[in-house]
Amino acid sequence: MSSRLIEKDILKLLPVPAKPPKLTSRRIGIHTSTAGGVHNAAERAYRLGSNALQIFSSSPRQWKPYELATGHVATMIRLRAKYDLKPLAIHANYLVNLAGGNPGFHSKSIAAFRGEIERALALEAEYLVLHPGSFRGASRVEGLRRVALAIEQAADGLDLEAGKLRILVENTAGSEFSLGGNFERVAELLYLLCNFVPTGACIDICHTHVAGYDIVSEAGYADTLD
Repeated sequence: MSSRLIEKDILKLLPVPAKPPKLTSRRIGIHTSTAGGVHNAAERAYRLGSNALQIFSSSPRQWKPYELATGHVATMIRLRAKYDLKPLAIHANYLVNLAGGNPGFHSKSIAAFRGEIERALALEAEYLVLHPGSFRGASRVEGLRRVALAIEQAADGLDLEAGKLRILVENTAGSEFSLGGNFERVAELLYLLCNFVPTGACIDICHTHVAGYDIVSEAGYADTLD
């Protein structure tokens, strides 16, 4: 007989806490599911004892545009205020590749990323996390410039400053054509974007380790932070 791992929904397993969970002074969050409506992610994060959260605002592996229900957005904002859940980070669709050279795919990626920005603004998210993408078929320098221009195009006419939204460039594991495999490349992209959109870096420690940074030994960890 084969066994199957069945995902269990925290909303069904845990009741609403009688008292707020004890929280640390640091913001510690978790990626939570939006099943049943984006607002449910806030409720799930709270019941798990988090004071921050990350979500996908749409399916991470489909191009099909996704519209958030107005009522769900309002409830999400209300629950975040009620539970003091901040920041809210949204992770962009995995299909988006703003560094790619294929014109059709590149245009599709820009349109999809614009949708991500629009949903992030609607949800009053603080951060939108993006993988820089693959520059296959071009040089690394061309790839970096293409990403910067694509982000600028996707954000054109949208007021990220007023919405207090910052785009975070995530470092990658550093595969052959992947941008952002070291901190210097992330810094280059942030430099190219600094005059156009609010940006920052999202440091994925698993990607950092796989890319070759020593974050295991005490000395290596100190060197990596330096």
